[in-house]
Amino acid sequence: NNMGDNEDKLRDIIEKNDKPIPQKDLEKRAKDELGIEGADLLKLINGLLSKHLITVLKNDAGVCYASVNKSKAARLSSLSADETQAYNAVKESGDMGVRAKDIRFKTNMNQGACTRALQQLERKNMIKPIKSIQGRGKVYMLFDIEPNLTVKGNAFYDKEGKFDEIFVKAVQGECLRFIALRDKAGKAVTVKQITEYVNGRGVSKVEIKAEDIRQILFTLKLDEEIEEIMEADDEDEEEEEKKASDDEDEEAARKKRKLEKNKSVRTVTKFRISKLQLPRNGLTETPCGRCPVFEMCTPNGDINPRVCPYLTEWLR
Repeated sequence: NNMGDNEDKLRDIIEKNDKPIPQKDLEKRAKDELGIEGADLLKLINGLLSKHLITVLKNDAGVCYASVNKSKAARLSSLSADETQAYNAVKESGDMGVRAKDIRFKTNMNQGACTRALQQLERKNMIKPIKSIQGRGKVYMLFDIEPNLTVKGNAFYDKEGKFDEIFVKAVQGECLRFIALRDKAGKAVTVKQITEYVNGRGVSKVEIKAEDIRQILFTLKLDEEIEEIMEADDEDEEEEEKKASDDEDEEAARKKRKLEKNKSVRTVTKFRISKLQLPRNGLTETPCGRCPVFEMCTPNGDINPRVCPYLTEWLR
């Protein structure tokens, strides 16, 4: 029928947009391309929303619309009323997740109905429970959402959400081993190189990310095990050396590229075994005396003595 045809055409406009389409843009295109506006347009939008074929979003552009995959729309349409309410409450929480208690509060469901709805959504792989490291217990989020780091922590937290100190020590050891090996050869190493080495050692069942390695390197710097320097980025050059052939033309081209690169050398942060040996006195024995962000530390700032883990540990 005409209503169904117009719904399909309106959904096509939304679907073919590169990103969620703002309401004003949708109203203009619906009027220009379909000759539909006002109450008729609102009826089409509500029809698509009720069939879960589009979804409403809010961003800097205001109210926007995005299309929903048809197979996903079919799954959403098959949900019971309680499951739909629970799903929407979980969806609104984004990557922070929401507790079952808060879902009950938002939906006015009783505990039994809410528990059954969440269990059904879990079985259908539409939501998942995550153990929060914030002391909030278990939270729920959509199945395909990656939890925020403030919720699940990083690679250094176990499945129970507890900080794995033994694992951290193991990763520190691998980082130090690699830095020391390269240091003996007179080379400093980048975060990327260290990350690739540690992941290649198989110390973790999950991939350790570069930002996790940066945290480890920061602690090693504070412990004066390593130091940070700025050097030319030679990774691309090393790759070229590996790929270089014996062909004279290729060799000449490689030398030309190297010469052009040297005209504008890009520097990167690298790490090596610490060469600095501070004299031992009362100040250098404290974490403050060796802290690289000492000058940024203030009583009421983001970096302050009250939350410093190294000072807390030293004072024990």
